Amino acid sequence: MGNEALAPDVDTYTITMDDTNQPPDQKQAIAAFTKDASSRPANQASDQNQPAAVSATDAPHQPANFDIQAFEATRQIAVRQVQRLQELKKEFKIFSGQLQDLLENDQELTEADAAAEESTQKVKLRKAEIMETTEAKNIKLKISDLKEERLDIEDSLTGHLLDLYQTTGVMEFEDQGGEIWEYEFKSKIKTHKKAD
Repeated sequence: MGNEALAPDVDTYTITMDDTNQPPDQKQAIAAFTKDASSRPANQASDQNQPAAVSATDAPHQPANFDIQAFEATRQIAVRQVQRLQELKKEFKIFSGQLQDLLENDQELTEADAAAEESTQKVKLRKAEIMETTEAKNIKLKISDLKEERLDIEDSLTGHLLDLYQTTGVMEFEDQGGEIWEYEFKSKIKTHKKAD
């Protein structure tokens, strides 16, 4: 019984921000802050006394009405949520591993899985034996002959139908019993390598 990956990948986060109701100058300030933050190495501080992360106080080009308190509150919420996501990822792996252990350590399930595998192998083996019998080989030969005849008729019929269309201008014809047969042409495009 194979191990199945139960935990999803939560390393990548996609964040969509709706800033349609924000003043233009505030949107510019946030955009400038985002650009400045992304340009800094994650493990390098701006100087010896400050952390690598950019805070609200060093966001560049702040307009006069830039709301530092709102900015800082939003930043703190984002930090808490990212940290919680990391915690959830660890917890999910733990519980997924526990669930997988329950499945793998269940004796009854293990025996049933082994029996199913053995049964599958028996079915494959028996099918192979049947296909090698004289009766099966004769039937396969008849099927092969029928396929070859069908291809020959289809090739010939295509030419006749093309002749009918060129003569009548319609893609249908009537048989002896009055039944109408409609047909259509399909094109196939194949590529061939140029000869050296």
